[in-house]
Amino acid sequence: MTQTTKRLDHIDIAKAIGLLLVIYGHTFRMSMRAAHPWCAFSYTFVYRFHVPLLFLLSGMGCTLTAQKNRSFSARQFVRKKAHSLLLPWGIYSAFLYFLFYLANLVPPVRALLSGGAYQLKQPAEYLWLVLRNENPYGFHLWYLPTLFWFVLTAWLLDKALSPAAARAAKLVLVVALPACYQLLFTEWFWAVKSYFQQGAFFFLGCVLPREKAEQHAKPLMLFGALCGLWVVWGLLFPTMVWPDGLLAEAVCTWVDYFKVSGFCVGIWAACVLLQKPLRRLVPLGQNTMLFYLYHQPFCCAVPGLVLYEKLGVSAGGTVLVCGAVSLVMPYLFCRLAGRLHLRPLLRRLGLPG
Repeated sequence: MTQTTKRLDHIDIAKAIGLLLVIYGHTFRMSMRAAHPWCAFSYTFVYRFHVPLLFLLSGMGCTLTAQKNRSFSARQFVRKKAHSLLLPWGIYSAFLYFLFYLANLVPPVRALLSGGAYQLKQPAEYLWLVLRNENPYGFHLWYLPTLFWFVLTAWLLDKALSPAAARAAKLVLVVALPACYQLLFTEWFWAVKSYFQQGAFFFLGCVLPREKAEQHAKPLMLFGALCGLWVVWGLLFPTMVWPDGLLAEAVCTWVDYFKVSGFCVGIWAACVLLQKPLRRLVPLGQNTMLFYLYHQPFCCAVPGLVLYEKLGVSAGGTVLVCGAVSLVMPYLFCRLAGRLHLRPLLRRLGLPG
């Protein structure tokens, strides 16, 4: 496979679609899902594949830069990825706690947040939850350290093994990680189980023969559409009963990962075929970190709490408003950071802006 460090428009378009799906999924509050079947289905459906899609695309991007990254020493690579993934995870987690601490000093706000996930935690408890990748104020941040461990694993394999051996090792991980998750790690805390739950999608992206896949994008898109229908069918009619036993459980898990992976590959293939009409999504895909990091909790979850549960806005209206705010506010913050000359500081902190 030809190595390149150039960004590919179809990957950025697919990233933008994945980001929009993440935001859409985060607009649904639990009370909305309990009251409205369409909210429950939308939430469950999107959560079946939106993060796997992002990890698949991250794996493809990792392969594009594998040759360049192989030239780094371990210290250089870890430092580089820690700055781009772990530093924003830590800084934004601390920032969230500080803001919720200040918010809880205001009695009406404290009353609004009490009794839910956003009530003030003790510092030690909050730190422990952050280290477990279970941040109560920004659960979406789990993606960043998990991606860090994925890219570090891929780099170690590429550094230590020949290209063929590294590819074979990643294929083994594609097969082994889902079974390990289902059989051993479903009850572990999120920092551990997320690696085993999502790793297959990342390493599938690493081993996917991208150039050949691009040449067969149309059949891959059709295959992905069938897999998507399979996912929908499984949600609407969960009637399949598997026999008991470890082997049957592993096979059931592989089948589930197969259809979700097929759907994600199909979405990417559709982006290959529809690059021209979808080209306006490229800038969004090139800035996914900006919107992914900042859209929660102040653009989705907290406005949803106020709009739906306190002001009685309809579920559809809440989804539309929260989705729009999640796109507009990070953009405005980026513009403001530019006007105030804060971007050098944000870059040093690993934060987009």
